[in-house]
Amino acid sequence: MKFSTRVEYGLRAISRLDGKQLECRSLRQIAKDENISLQYLERIFNILKKKGIVDAEKGATGGYYLARKPKDISVLEVIEALDGPINPFRCVSEKTACSVGCQVSPVWRQLYGQMSRTLGGIRLSKLLKE
Repeated sequence: MKFSTRVEYGLRAISRLDGKQLECRSLRQIAKDENISLQYLERIFNILKKKGIVDAEKGATGGYYLARKPKDISVLEVIEALDGPINPFRCVSEKTACSVGCQVSPVWRQLYGQMSRTLGGIRLSKLLKE
């Protein structure tokens, strides 16, 4: 499975936020530090804001900060906010098994379960410098 650059850049940028939620970080500075296009980062953070992962403060000293404590946000939540569900297989995402009687479906279900548990268990607090 391959994640998009949106996920890669989003996680890199989030790792630059203050884990204690004491100060805002400007996207301009994050973009410079991470060598990411400011326009692309703005689109990413708009999505993350709509999903309740980050919030923003306007003004000269404004910027972005985490909307919740880092221990309350999983890497899976960020990935799914930016790319949608991590499950690429229809037979796993739907409540019913494949109509063609696919014998591989149990393997996909197990893989999806493992990925969800692993990524859901990794908290942003592991990525941030606190």
